[in-house]
Amino acid sequence: MGRVTVHVADSALSALDTEAHNRSISRSQAVAMAIESFISGVNQASLEAHNLKAELSGSREEVMRLRQELSKLSDRIAEKIKP
Repeated sequence: MGRVTVHVADSALSALDTEAHNRSISRSQAVAMAIESFISGVNQASLEAHNLKAELSGSREEVMRLRQELSKLSDRIAEKIKP
């Protein structure tokens, strides 16, 4: 297990101590949980962004397909209403 030393504002340290006390855990445990939460949150956000990009790409392809279909149908309608 590694050791990390950081500088934090007094107000953040006080809030950390209060939160650790409320959860009945040590300051070290609270910091470790915060780091793990931050890391998993970043990974989750990255995965969500990837999924949204894939969904957007699929939606764009669908729009292109529907535009082509609409164009074909418009041409057929124009042929049918010719005098």
